[in-house]
Amino acid sequence: MSDYLYTTYMPEWSSDARQIAYLAWDYERMHLFVMDAAGSNVREIPGEWGIGLMSVRWSPDSEWLLIERYLRTTRDLFRLVADGSEMHELFVSDSREHAGDWSPDGDHIMFASDRESTAERLYRLSLNDNHIERIGDVEGLFFDLRYSPDGRWIAYSYSTGRGSSIFRMAADGSAVKRLTDLRHEATAPQWFPIIDLPLREWLLIITGLVLSGIGLCGARLFGGEDR
Repeated sequence: MSDYLYTTYMPEWSSDARQIAYLAWDYERMHLFVMDAAGSNVREIPGEWGIGLMSVRWSPDSEWLLIERYLRTTRDLFRLVADGSEMHELFVSDSREHAGDWSPDGDHIMFASDRESTAERLYRLSLNDNHIERIGDVEGLFFDLRYSPDGRWIAYSYSTGRGSSIFRMAADGSAVKRLTDLRHEATAPQWFPIIDLPLREWLLIITGLVLSGIGLCGARLFGGEDR
C-alpha cells in the first residue's frame, strides 16, 4: 500500500474507515502521510516535525488529526485539519503533555501531563471552552490512553517499575483496576465489542512483549479471564 522509500509505521484508521494516517522516517526527520484506505492518493501533511513525531489519532468525525511531537525534553499535542490546512498547538507550556485521545463525541481530548507535579496525572481538555480538568487521582507514567467506544471507560498502559501493565478506569477517574499481570510488557490496548453477549461489555486486545517475541492477548473489561 505505502511505497514510501524509508521506514513507515503506526498506521491509524480514520473513524469512517476511508483513510489511513501513518508516520514515516527517512533517517533524517519524520513525515506524516494520509492515504485512502485502498492505498491510493498518498499525500504528505506538511509540518516541521523534526525527529520527534510520536503518534497520530483521528477525530471521531474523521476531519482532524491529533499529533504528539517530542521536542527536546517535552512532549506536545497538536490538533490539525486532516489536509494540513490548519494546525493548533493545544498547550503552550513547559509541561509534558502526551498520550492524547479523543472522546467518542469529539468534544474532549484526554491526555497525560506532569503540569501539577513531577509525576504524571490524567486530564481532560474541553475543545469548546479550553477548560482542563483532572481525571481521578492516579499518578505515575502513562502511555497508550484509549477511550472505550461508548465513552464510559479509559484503558491505559502504566509503567510499574518492572515493565508495564494495562489498567482501566471509569471516565470520571473512579473504579481503577489492573487488568494484566503478565510479568512482561503489556501495551497498546484496543477496544473491541463482544457481540455475542447481551450485556454492554468490551474486550481489550493487548500487545505483550516477551523474551520469545510479541504476542496478543485479551482482557475482559470486568475482570474475566485473560486469554
